[in-house]
Order: sequence, then C-alpha cells, then structure tokens
Amino acid sequence: PSLYGLQVGAPFLHHGQATSLEQLMSSLAYQEHLTAGNAIFTPSAAEQTDLINFLLSIDASTTEITPPAGSDKCPQ
Repeated sequence: PSLYGLQVGAPFLHHGQATSLEQLMSSLAYQEHLTAGNAIFTPSAAEQTDLINFLLSIDASTTEITPPAGSDKCPQ
C-alpha cells in the first residue's frame, strides 16, 4: 500500500494494534513485523526517530523511487 498520508493513518497494523509509529518501532510485540523484510533490522533510537519523521513526511509531492528489480518480498 501507498505511504502517502501516513501521518493521518494511525492506528497501524492488523486491527489497529499499534496506536503510533513510535509504539510500532519500540515494542517487542511488533518485532516480527519489523524484521519481515530484513532479519537484521535493529535501528537505534535516533534511527527510529529519523525513520518515523521520514515516513510522516511522505505525501503526494514526494518523488517516487522505483525499487530495484527483485526487491519485492511479497509472495505472488
């Protein structure tokens, strides 16, 4: 799904389990979600803050980036 408008999209995950991106990043309950595409995803607190701020900045004016071929981690 698109990340446009993520800043107005809380809560997150299935059935609104995470009430904020901060909770999603810091709670061990969501570790499986965070490492699904990268098993060694372990950002520091500062990196979590940077990532959250980046995600919240994405809107319709953000230039789209084409992912490299073969980077789709979702099964067909």
